[in-house]
Amino acid sequence: MAGFTDVRDNIADLRDRIQRFSESMRGKIISRALNRTAIAARTMAAQEIRRTYSISSRVIRHSISVNRANSGRLYATVRADGGPLPVYGFSPKQTKQGVMAKIKGRRVLFPRAFIARMKSGHVGVFARGGYKGDFEWSGKAFGRFRFGKGRYSVNEFYTASVPQGFSNTEVKNKVLARIHE
Repeated sequence: MAGFTDVRDNIADLRDRIQRFSESMRGKIISRALNRTAIAARTMAAQEIRRTYSISSRVIRHSISVNRANSGRLYATVRADGGPLPVYGFSPKQTKQGVMAKIKGRRVLFPRAFIARMKSGHVGVFARGGYKGDFEWSGKAFGRFRFGKGRYSVNEFYTASVPQGFSNTEVKNKVLARIHE
C-alpha cells in the first residue's frame, strides 16, 4: 500500500533514539508528548460532549482539566468535574406552555417553567417546585423535579453534568481513539 506506515516500527525506532538521550532529557521528551496528548484528548472530549449534548464549549471547557506530566511524574490525566448544568445553557425558548430547550439534539418542553434574570445577573430556567432527593439526570426533561402550586419555592432546572457526558460511551471511544492516535 502506498503511504502506509507501520506504527510499531516507528515506535521501536523512536525508543532507540530516545535511549541515546540523557535521563533528564528523556523525561522532558516523554512528559511533553504526554502533555500534548492529554490536551488533544481534552479538546476532543469537549468537542464530542458539545456535539452530543448541544451545549456551548465554553461551559464544557471550564469543567475539563488536565493534570500535566513532568520529568519526575511521567503520566498525565484528563479529568471532568462539575455538577449538573443549568438548562439555560441549552438554548431555551419561552412558550405559552413553558420553556423549550434543545437537549441531546431534540427539543424538550419544561411545562410551567419560565426564563428569568436574577438581581445578580444570573439567567436561568425556573419553575415552582424542587428536586426530590439527590439530583440525577434520568433522560427526562425534569428528572426528579416535582412541580408545586401555591407557596412552593421557585427553583432552577438542571440537566446532565459534564462528567456524565465525559463517561458517555460514544464520547469515551472517540477520546480513546484520539489518545491512541
